[in-house]
Amino acid sequence: MNVYAGFEPYAFGEKQRLIETIVRTSPIIRALGVRFLDLEPGFVRLELAVREEFLNHNGVVHGGIVAALADTAVAFAAKGALPPGSSSTSVELKINFIRPVMEGRLTGEGRLIHMGRRTAVVEARVLLPDGKLVAHCVSTLMVLPTGAPVAGADT
Repeated sequence: MNVYAGFEPYAFGEKQRLIETIVRTSPIIRALGVRFLDLEPGFVRLELAVREEFLNHNGVVHGGIVAALADTAVAFAAKGALPPGSSSTSVELKINFIRPVMEGRLTGEGRLIHMGRRTAVVEARVLLPDGKLVAHCVSTLMVLPTGAPVAGADT
C-alpha cells in the first residue's frame, strides 16, 4: 500500500475533495495540465501530457518542466502527513535527469521518506508510460506551523 506508516488511506470522497481543492487553488497545476492519478498520505501519482510549449530548442522536454512535475510530486506526497493546519515549502531539491523525452506522457510519483517536526524528506520519480526512469529527485521540505507566513511574503 502507498500510505505513509501510521496513517490511514483517504476515503474516496475525501480524496476527490482534496484533489479538487488542490487543482482549484494551484495555478501552476492548472497551467501545466497536471492530473492526479492517486493521492494518499505520503504518496502521490501525477500525470503530465507533453505539449509543444514544453520543448526546448533541441526538441526535448525542458528540464524545468520535469523538475516542476517532480517538485509537485514531493509537495503533495508530504501534504497528507503534515500536522493539521500546517503547510510546507521546499528548502532543497536535487534532481538527476536520466533520459530525454520528446513526446507522450510523464508520470510523477512522490513518496514520503521521513516526516519530522521541522522537516520532511521526500523522493520523486518521473517515469515514461513503459516505466522507464526519466528523472529521480530528492527534496527536503520545511514544515511550516499553522498560520506561519510564507518566506518572503512580506517583502
